[in-house]
Amino acid sequence: MSELKPHAANVPGDFYVEDGCCAMCDVPFTFAPDLFGEFQNSQGSRHCYVKRQPQTPSELSSMLDVIQCAELECIRYRGGDRQIQLDLVDREVGNVCDNLAPDLQERVDALMLKRNRPWWKF
Repeated sequence: MSELKPHAANVPGDFYVEDGCCAMCDVPFTFAPDLFGEFQNSQGSRHCYVKRQPQTPSELSSMLDVIQCAELECIRYRGGDRQIQLDLVDREVGNVCDNLAPDLQERVDALMLKRNRPWWKF
């Protein structure tokens, strides 16, 4: 996968918001307001960013909820924790993982192929 560019305001860590992708859908602020912030540039454009990485199981669950419910796939996971990758794949959003394990990538590819088929070919 080509390297995606995180927004500059993201804190270091495994979760990030891709630069230029945010639609300010408010999902991050509904599910995990302590983990996300809002950046506004000099032209007035708004963009969310990860202001704090999840530190507890509850915060991690909230982060995964945000990823699952967000309108776009702007919130990404670049870490290698297999359980987090598996959780994202099971939620059918594994394509937000930058470094997905090969066996999990096969599951994501199969799901994406299935989603792109016309309904009459299922």
